Amino acid sequence: MDSPMFERNVNALAAANPHLSGRLRSAANGPRRYSFRTARSNELVPLLTDSSGAEHPLHSTVDPCREAQKLIASLNDGSGNSSVGFLVLLGLGGGFASEAAINNGDIQQIIIIDYDISGIAELLHSRDYTKILGNSRCVLLIDPSPQEVESIIIEQYLPSLHGAIKVLPLRPRTAQDQGLFNAATIAIESAIEKVSADYSVQAHFGMRWFCNIVRNLRSLEAANNKPGQRNILEKIFNGQITHAAICAAGPSLDLHIPLLAEQKRKNRELFIIAADTSLPALLRHKLRPDAVVSIDCQHIGY
Repeated sequence: MDSPMFERNVNALAAANPHLSGRLRSAANGPRRYSFRTARSNELVPLLTDSSGAEHPLHSTVDPCREAQKLIASLNDGSGNSSVGFLVLLGLGGGFASEAAINNGDIQQIIIIDYDISGIAELLHSRDYTKILGNSRCVLLIDPSPQEVESIIIEQYLPSLHGAIKVLPLRPRTAQDQGLFNAATIAIESAIEKVSADYSVQAHFGMRWFCNIVRNLRSLEAANNKPGQRNILEKIFNGQITHAAICAAGPSLDLHIPLLAEQKRKNRELFIIAADTSLPALLRHKLRPDAVVSIDCQHIGY
């Protein structure tokens, strides 16, 4: 029968990750891998048992919370380097580093990677992990393949929002499954390389787009002095538009252009705004928008 502590932990996880919650509930009861010792600070510290039967404390047995706080505080050394906003923790352990990272306002996203789901279930029976498992900034990966690790880093790491990314291994834990954690580290490095290359391309073309916008301001100023254009701008800035249609490129745009054209015929006051590459599609159907908005949609999407 599962303990009340385990139930609290799994229930905290269930809202964000019901699949992992179900896996933990059905985890086989294999040989026990962990024992526990109370630190001087009264925190429960897990000890990992290796194949020879030796026990390895995963944290300080004096004050594991203070140890974790010092570790997380060391990420930003005050030397002017980019702030670490994305943290990957190799090993869950007692969750002390994860909780310290949650308390650090600079860290926006935390990925925790560990292996042996029955061992993780054993940990969840031992102490309260709800602050971690129920936090929207934390993602727990148990027994992930290298492909899964790479995929989630690519999906979630946004350099323009998160700044620097850092990987912190829980050494006593990673030492016991070096092959698995080494494969995860290689996958993380591959993901960072791909994300960085994509971001460099965005930055290069973003600068070019911005320069073109600045160069085109003079011709735009001349166009704005035309009576018809002034009327449109006055409508926008004076809040006189009561009905607007915003068009974005996509398969559904072609399907809905006839309906949009019909609405425009019925209501001449309908103000049509084309976003970026929706403009050619509208013009192909002889539908002229009242305004075109050009944006670096990658950053707006972020």
